[in-house]
Amino acid sequence: MKFLATVTVAICSLAAMASANGLQVNNPTQGTVWTAGESVFVAWGRDCKGMGKAGRKVPVDLVTGPAHAVRYVATLGNLNCSGSSKRADFTVPDNLETGTYAVIIRTLPNPSYSNTFQINNPSN
Repeated sequence: MKFLATVTVAICSLAAMASANGLQVNNPTQGTVWTAGESVFVAWGRDCKGMGKAGRKVPVDLVTGPAHAVRYVATLGNLNCSGSSKRADFTVPDNLETGTYAVIIRTLPNPSYSNTFQINNPSN
């Protein structure tokens, strides 16, 4: 439980710092629960027009772990944050362990982090 609290505080801190320079991730939020194998969406505020053409294909990754040692888990896909769209749909990989995760949108020059949220895998 102590580890989970540390992870939550650490990633929330990263989210607050990163949002000042990147996108504001509006979904997933703390309290969100995704299920492995199901369709989900990532939503954001602002845009990344400053990234130029690179903003049309921005990787979205799942991570876990404390802020000082965030571990890459999987790539959900890419999103286009250079226009008016503020949402992208993805499928949660079905091989994930139940646990606490965060999303990183790899905006430049700084990535944008979601708050931590839960992914459940009924087959674990």
